[in-house]
Formats: sequence, C-alpha cells, structure tokens
Amino acid sequence: MKKLFVFAAAVIALAACSKSEVNTIGDKAVTFEVANYVSPVTKANVSFGTGNTFKTNSWVHTTLNGAASTQEFMANETISWNATEKQWMPSRMYYWPKTGYVNFFSYAGSINPTATAEGSISYTDATIDVADDILVADAAYEYIGNVSTYHLDDAGVTGVPTLFHHMLSKVTFNVKLDASDAIPSDDYQWEVVVDSCKLGYANKGTATFTFSDGQAANVAAPVANVQTWAEAKDYAWTIVANNKDSELASTVIGNANKMTATNAQKVSDVKTLFNEISVLPQNLSAANAWAQFSLTYTIKSTYKSTSTIEETVTIPLTNILTYVPSITGWKMNYKYIYNIIIKPGEPVRFDPAVVNWETETATDKII
Repeated sequence: MKKLFVFAAAVIALAACSKSEVNTIGDKAVTFEVANYVSPVTKANVSFGTGNTFKTNSWVHTTLNGAASTQEFMANETISWNATEKQWMPSRMYYWPKTGYVNFFSYAGSINPTATAEGSISYTDATIDVADDILVADAAYEYIGNVSTYHLDDAGVTGVPTLFHHMLSKVTFNVKLDASDAIPSDDYQWEVVVDSCKLGYANKGTATFTFSDGQAANVAAPVANVQTWAEAKDYAWTIVANNKDSELASTVIGNANKMTATNAQKVSDVKTLFNEISVLPQNLSAANAWAQFSLTYTIKSTYKSTSTIEETVTIPLTNILTYVPSITGWKMNYKYIYNIIIKPGEPVRFDPAVVNWETETATDKII
C-alpha cells in the first residue's frame, strides 16, 4: 500500500545584481557585488536580497602569492545594502591599499561560525534548526580596487564578487492517495487520513570549509574560476556522535487534511508533511548518519456507498535509505523531495476451477 519516489534538484546559489561606480585606485572605497559573476554561467543565480546582511574577513598581502598575512583588513565586518549609494558596503568606509592586494572570505545565514581564519571558516557543534541556513561564499583572491589581479571570470565586476553557496541540505516530504491503477467500478471511494508522521534526524554537526586559490605561483597566466573549495562539497559535515534525538512531528494530520480518490478523480491533492526542513548534509549510510521516517494512516474503502472497510496502516520509524536506496546521501546546496504515494490494496480477484471427474470401474459380474 505504500511506495516512495524521490526527485532531487540543486538549490540555486544566491546572488543579486548590483552596480557600483569606481574612482581612482588610491582613493577607491571597498564595495561588494553579491552577483552572478561566474562566467560561463552554469546555473541561474538568485537575488541575495537587499534586506539581508553578510559578514566578511579579509587580509592584506604586500606581494602576490606571498606567505600567509598577519595584517587583517576586515574582521567579521558586516556588509549591507546601501540604498543611497546603491552598493553593498561595510558599516564603515574602507579604502583599498595603494600597494599589495586583499583576500576576502565571506559568510551569512542564521548561524555564525565558531572560528574564522584566512582561507577557512569553521562551525563546531552547530545545532541545525528546521529553518536554519548557512551560507559561505567563494573566496575572492588577490583584489585591488574591486578588480582581481588575474581572475578572468571577474570581467565587468565592480565590487568584490561574493557568490554564496548553501552549506546545508533541505528535505521535503509529500503524500498523496493514488487510485489510478484501480479497475473502473461502480461507486468506489477511498479516503486516507494521516494519523501521525515523524522525521527523525541528527541535527548537530561540525565542519570546516577551506579554500584554495588554485593559481599557485603562476600569477602571470590568468585563469578563470580559480576560487575553489579545497574540501569535498558533498558531505563536509561530521555529525556529532550519539546525536540521534531529534524527532519532528508533522502537523498535517487528521480529517482536516483528508485525501480522497474516486473513479471520477483517482488522484488526491498532494499534502506536504514537512516542507523544506534544513538538515545536515550527510552520507546516509555512514556510521553516525541518522535519517528516519515513520507514517501511520487510516484508509477507508467504500463500495456502493454502503459497504465500508476501515484499516489503520503503520510504517515504523525506518531509515530513509531503506525506502529510497538510489539517494545515498544529502549533499550541500541540494534540496530533496520525497513523494510518498499511498495506493489502495490490490483488487480482489478469483481463480475458479472445477475438479475433473474421476472414473472408477465396477467389477464385472455375470448374471
């Protein structure tokens, strides 16, 4: 009576188009462009939203590809949209150094990192709530006056390019009643009411996101898209051991959310049990992974408006990987949609047969 189907779609990286005018290099204020700056564009980037803010850390270097800098330029500085200047700007004015260059590392979201350094951003024992989002931007390396010294993909960008990626995953669970396989009959109706539904998942993890410039020592030969993640982007999080006590109950239950199918309309409306719940990215078969789903529903079958059979079906809390083995994990910056389809039972069929006549011969008798 139950089937699970899944569709996975990439979450679109956040971005917004904004422009900034520039002056001479020595007196130029530092601005940011939370924009679609990667070329060629492989995904559509969506607006960051001018009502939001983000933070950045930056360091000044006196020579290209020099040793790690100890000269911090911005320390967790808040960047917001300046409606007057029509630019993304720090809370106070910063001006570009006349010599050397600056590296930028930015982040946003509802959870702040526990540690930041040049080239890395860390989250330790972060507890993920259902609506949380953690965003980390591609690093912006070797910028002077809003222009990189060698990054070809920054043509036309007039602020420090800041393209964010989601560091979490999102999951959605839908349910519907589907009687489309039922043989047409006279006045048959099915009703399904979800009595309870729970999602169990680990909600505490640790991750360090590190960056690699990718240019190495060859600063004379410009390359495109060199801001790269040094760490694998799929499952960067480590789930805190024994953190398996998070269990969320759906509120889409009871008669108010009843699903009905008839011969005239064989598929019910879709009900969303959990909508875009933020979860830790994880390999679902890993030792500390924990992602489980349970469902109890009542199905009522009525024939000719007179004969009704009512059953309660319980699907115990079970690893989601058991239901959908094709989705082996939840990756960063991805949404996953699980569609639970409830179908009526198999139609009752008969297999009639008649036992063949058997022959028994009587003993001959002369009379």
